[in-house]
Amino acid sequence: MKIAVLPQLNEAQFKLLQSKTQANLVAINESEITAENLAQYEIILGWSDKIVDALTMDHSIKWIQLWMVGVDSIPLDKLAEHEIIITTAKGANAPNIAQQIVGYLIMFTRHLHTSRDYQMRHQWERPAD
Repeated sequence: MKIAVLPQLNEAQFKLLQSKTQANLVAINESEITAENLAQYEIILGWSDKIVDALTMDHSIKWIQLWMVGVDSIPLDKLAEHEIIITTAKGANAPNIAQQIVGYLIMFTRHLHTSRDYQMRHQWERPAD
């Protein structure tokens, strides 16, 4: 099984992924992303508009794993015509977003952003509630 990994992963991430599978993973550089090149892979990790061009020729594409959550910019109808499976990173960022929101709640309810501004100005007073 040939898997194309489009630019998104750094070298350490690619090596980690490679260590977890016996599939033939190939890191594709920006300059190598062509319809002809992508058409030979069964699985593509990432997205390029050149994938749509690859569908117009004899291709092996069966599955595309998107790094992103949304699919608004992806031509789902064309992929469905070719019975290509699409998966996304939905839910992967949920813990990080939840932690960020909790951080903002604490920051704004405790006026930490105002205290930081006062500290930068060497203004030593409590923020107004």
